[in-house]
Amino acid sequence: SAMVAGKTGRVAASARGAQAEPLSPGSGGSASASGLQWRRGGTSRGRALVHACLKFVQVALSIVWQLLGYFLELFAVTLTFVPALLDLFICAGRALSVGAASDFELTSAYSGFLEDRFRIVFETADSRRQRKKVKKAEAIYKAQLLDSAVNNGLLKAGSNAQVSLHASDLADDAGREVAFVFTDIEGSTKAQLQSPAGYQQAVLKHDVLMRDALYAHRGLELDTEGDSFRVAFRDVADAAAFCLEVQSNLLQQKWPKMVTRMTVFKREVDEDGNVMFAGPRVRMGIHLAPGNSFDCRENSITHKPQLSGPGWDVAKRLGDVGVGGQVVVSEAAWRALQHDLSSVGFPFVNHLGAFRFLLEAPVSAAADPSDIDPDSGGDACGAEAMDLFELRSSSDSGLLQRKFGPLRKVEQLAKAQPFGLSRPPEGEEIALVALKASQHEALATQPSITSFRVEKGVSSRSMADTLRKPVLEANAELLASTVRSVAQQFTGFIFQAEQQNPEECFVAFSSVADACRYALALQVTLLCQDWPLAGKPIWIGRSGKEELVYSGPTVACAICTASTTQGAGFYSVNEASASRAGSAKMMRDLSGSARDESSLGKVFAGSSVDGVGALLDLAHPGQIILSHRAFSGINLGSLNQPQVIDCGCYDVPHLGQGQIMEILPRELKGRVFDSFGSERCLAPGARDSPFVQDGVAFVFTSPCSLEASMSESSSGSSHAEALLFFQNLVRELILVKDREGRFAGYECQEVGAGHFMLAFRSLAAALSFATSLTERLLSGPKTTPASDRGDHAASKGFPVKMGIGFGVPSYSMPHPNTGRADYFGPVVNLCARVCQRANPGQTLVALKTQNDARRKKTK
Repeated sequence: SAMVAGKTGRVAASARGAQAEPLSPGSGGSASASGLQWRRGGTSRGRALVHACLKFVQVALSIVWQLLGYFLELFAVTLTFVPALLDLFICAGRALSVGAASDFELTSAYSGFLEDRFRIVFETADSRRQRKKVKKAEAIYKAQLLDSAVNNGLLKAGSNAQVSLHASDLADDAGREVAFVFTDIEGSTKAQLQSPAGYQQAVLKHDVLMRDALYAHRGLELDTEGDSFRVAFRDVADAAAFCLEVQSNLLQQKWPKMVTRMTVFKREVDEDGNVMFAGPRVRMGIHLAPGNSFDCRENSITHKPQLSGPGWDVAKRLGDVGVGGQVVVSEAAWRALQHDLSSVGFPFVNHLGAFRFLLEAPVSAAADPSDIDPDSGGDACGAEAMDLFELRSSSDSGLLQRKFGPLRKVEQLAKAQPFGLSRPPEGEEIALVALKASQHEALATQPSITSFRVEKGVSSRSMADTLRKPVLEANAELLASTVRSVAQQFTGFIFQAEQQNPEECFVAFSSVADACRYALALQVTLLCQDWPLAGKPIWIGRSGKEELVYSGPTVACAICTASTTQGAGFYSVNEASASRAGSAKMMRDLSGSARDESSLGKVFAGSSVDGVGALLDLAHPGQIILSHRAFSGINLGSLNQPQVIDCGCYDVPHLGQGQIMEILPRELKGRVFDSFGSERCLAPGARDSPFVQDGVAFVFTSPCSLEASMSESSSGSSHAEALLFFQNLVRELILVKDREGRFAGYECQEVGAGHFMLAFRSLAAALSFATSLTERLLSGPKTTPASDRGDHAASKGFPVKMGIGFGVPSYSMPHPNTGRADYFGPVVNLCARVCQRANPGQTLVALKTQNDARRKKTK
């Protein structure tokens, strides 16, 4: 490039010289300019020539250096003949003297020396990058190996070993309950005949997955028989977690083609493309055996525990009744698990019915033959029926879609019961959930991303009442099963109220947190169901970012607390005295079929049951509302931080006066609702706050900070009493209603005692409030700031700074924790600064003049 540039410069200079005319005596300035231009061109050409020479030297030195490396490497390789000849003489000498050959040790050592030295000194850029890449991959592999083998392996296993089940815990003198799990691969004999190599690969991976999950959940491997495992756990929760994890890992494992080609291990998907089966299909059985129902002895050769007895027999036969991929739980195990489902991730539980085992296998020696009824076909544990349940993981859609045939080697005595799987919750205070199902064609949705209420002039309640329809028959069965399955998942107890409408359902929980999780999960689950007659789904959002907010039947939810110690809030009543007409119709509507009268469950009544029903009358379809007492006892973080909206203070029958709060999953924040109405409203909620588009007047208050000394006035009130008087007075004045039934103002927030942010519909309303507040403060408790001591005007009342302004905020949205309407925009910041500039006892108003050119464009 430099050579081309220099040649071009010379050609251009020659052309200019050929065209130049002789200079006249008066043209000295032109000659000087030409000479300067010539000197500048010569300088650039010289620099280019130097650069080209340096580049040539650099390339030449690089070539010489590489050639030198090649020559040195050739010389070093040539020297390899020296150690090779020495190795040859050594090898020949050892062969003649000892009679055994030896390796060429000197040659190998010298070759390694050359590779380490010359590869690093004379390697190319590509080989250097490749070496760094290999070294980095090796470092990553070592870190992963250390993490898996030591940190997550030995250290975790060491911590689990302290609480893991040990063989000594199964001794006769231990007397503790033990959860037994029996597993077996379905169709293993057919798989061995079809592809021995594929079956071997499947079993080897199956055993690794089984033992990994076993040790992770602190289990004890008792014995294996072929591909069948017999394990034990301290409690049923660990046993259930082990089974669900194994089923999930087997489904997600990438099996070789020779495994999935086998008929019994083939891959199966549902209509939506979710994988239901892949690889070995393992049936599992979980049974909780009391300590006196099994015996444990040590094998004299393997030193492993050998168990026998009625409890062991039940567990063994239970592991053989299921179908491949199914987890069957005994009645005893379910009783222990149903109040600890949170530790297992809230799995789905199905009641399979009542069964008894068929006597096909020999009875263990420890069983008493007198316990067997020869006419019943029962086993050594007696002929009584046992309820069996099915467990499925709720985190994998493929596992949920699995369909199984009837159980094996059992006789069914009673059909499955969809209701009453959980017992009534225990504790001094429980939570009640009331549901009301309905079918809608259209509901209000979010007009913008920050909106939390319907547009002005539109009433969602009137729209909902106009379009309210009963649940269609085609959707009733799916709706009932969804309500039951989600309630069972969160350990809910479905009961009947003494006064209950056909479309209503009541569920009791041991805690408010579980009740809220149930209501939130139910809203999302109903939205995601494939309804036979769903109608037109409602979407919101821009193209490509739409969100589904309504589809199919909707359910209104109300949650409140109930005290069980006093006996008046929640108690069982005599079924014979209860009105059954509504309950029986509810059962037909929700389940789709009338059931026996004796299986309807117990009827409950009480002030809390009536109160949650009255609270349900306020709820809109698709809405979840809570009483103030219920909301104050929950941690929003444990509910995945739902959207919270304060609905206002209401007087609810049987519950009294209190705030009503609304929660919704963040995924359904597009649902908007209207307020409950002003009939029983005692304080406005977020949806009763002033609309942004109409303009909002803000009032900021700031009580003056007082020092240790107080006023020596006749009242003698302390600062705390004066501050409490001020807070109550503010709330009293903003709750005054006008002729149209609207409240005077709205309390957005109180940041610190007495530091209010208030919103009003007009500037006149804000000024009227400030005037009334100032007049009332003069007659209230009197205190004097130390800075204004001696000022008669300031000592006449409680000194408060106030700043007022009116404008159109940028937007408003509910506060994430309190649910109160919060406003944002320049006008809010302006009012806050105006309040700070005011003097104690002074009210400043920010007004916009008509001739202010800087603010003509603002709102």
